[in-house]
Amino acid sequence: MSFFVSVCCITSVLLHAEQTNCPRFRLEVTDNPKLKRFDLNLVSLDDRTLCISIGDWPNEDGEVQGASQWLSIESAGKMYRAHDPSVIADCFIGDCAMRVKPHDTLRGFIPYSVFGKAEVIASLATKRLQYEVRPFVCEKKE
Repeated sequence: MSFFVSVCCITSVLLHAEQTNCPRFRLEVTDNPKLKRFDLNLVSLDDRTLCISIGDWPNEDGEVQGASQWLSIESAGKMYRAHDPSVIADCFIGDCAMRVKPHDTLRGFIPYSVFGKAEVIASLATKRLQYEVRPFVCEKKE
């Protein structure tokens, strides 16, 4: 099962604010029970390079920093909150953001095991990932 979320600074539109810094993107989420994970595609719909903090996107193991506060699965009215990773994504030097070139795609995944026992999550008849991505327009490098 797949679902998509398209975003373009709804708050700015409602407030009649300047929209030039609003990132345009789509988050595609595919439930992949065979691999016991959610596959993610952050698709840039923008003509500018987008950035996302390294702590806000899954690492190579599918862990997301601070996940217990804002990452969960909803199934039949029940919430399964994510567990925080054992390693925190720190960035002390240099660029602390992942870059998505204009109209390109950043891929990642979040394993069911982040939410508890993978077998239990896989057995849920329906499940919806609650995940708020927060990309932003990268600052231009001089």
